Amino acid sequence: MFSSIMLFPEDLMPSNSENIRSNYAAPNLLEEIQAAFAAIGKPISSLTLDDLAAVDEFHVRGVKATEELIQLLKPTSGMHILDAGSGLGGPARRIATAVNCRVTGIDLSEDYCRAGNRLSEWVGLQEQVELRSGSVTNMSDFTDDSFDAAFTIHVAMNIENKPAFYSEIARVLKPGAAFLIYDIFSVGNQAIDFPVPWATDASSSFLATPSAVKQWLNEANFVIEHEIDNTAAGATFMSAVAERFSKQQPGAIPNLSLLTGRRSAEKFMNLAQNLKNRKVSLAMLLCRTPG
Repeated sequence: MFSSIMLFPEDLMPSNSENIRSNYAAPNLLEEIQAAFAAIGKPISSLTLDDLAAVDEFHVRGVKATEELIQLLKPTSGMHILDAGSGLGGPARRIATAVNCRVTGIDLSEDYCRAGNRLSEWVGLQEQVELRSGSVTNMSDFTDDSFDAAFTIHVAMNIENKPAFYSEIARVLKPGAAFLIYDIFSVGNQAIDFPVPWATDASSSFLATPSAVKQWLNEANFVIEHEIDNTAAGATFMSAVAERFSKQQPGAIPNLSLLTGRRSAEKFMNLAQNLKNRKVSLAMLLCRTPG
């Protein structure tokens, strides 16, 4: 969900980055994931993308949303794709597998990148998927026109300087490249209920309205080609997740609680209610650089 539901790791201005890092701090995450699979008798050598999806598809609507993203982005074999705010890299691995392409992810969380790169090794995708720790608002390691396409999933909610974010994406994309955004947006700048998966309080939550985001995208010279509202489906999905977690007994079964920690059910229920009450919306935007 968030990187990364989420499915929400990400990036900010330097003054806020420590708050974000703290929200996604998980120094023992890899070991906890490994222990969780061991507890259910699942050898690492037998893991598949679908096995990992319980923890690495950290966003609203999970694998279904990733599959829809692939359909919209239309990646092809041999492409080099950027995952901006990659989290554990679940969508990156699914895209790389689907079309035999290469995906480079960047994420503020060093813990997520460390764990995600090992997950790629577990399923034999280390040559196709690489996750790097860094800021999506300043991707100085990447030259202009580096990538054939890009996507971002549940990231901008943690980014205060969104114009810098979208400008950096535009800079590293080749002319005519597609950029797919799957994010949570503010509806009329309403106050929302906390905690949520990407923030415990308002100090590290930077939601923006769709109209503001579209303006920033236009200023970065993106052309918006398509928009899909997923709010209703997202509310239904998150309600089911929250219900499942509220009834779940303590144990080591691999799931999103490894990422969201204590109060997981509360975070998921608040997100479900925020979506249901239209305090936030959920949408995909397909954009393209001039070319």
